[in-house]
Amino acid sequence: LSRVSGRTGKVIGRIGKVSGRTGKVSGRIGKVSGRIGKVSGRIGKLTWQTPSIAQQDITQSSRSQNQ
Repeated sequence: LSRVSGRTGKVIGRIGKVSGRTGKVSGRIGKVSGRIGKVSGRIGKLTWQTPSIAQQDITQSSRSQNQ
């Protein structure tokens, strides 16, 4: 996977890590925390109002929103 870096955060490979004002994402355990909410799962989907982080097609993962 490619590497994306911007005001929102940073994405690096599969075990990518996203950190920024929006939230934080850690590897496959897909942990996302931020203003929007929290997402947890093996391959959590990232949904933010940030065009910086383009849609990363990480296989088809269902929308599992566990708050």
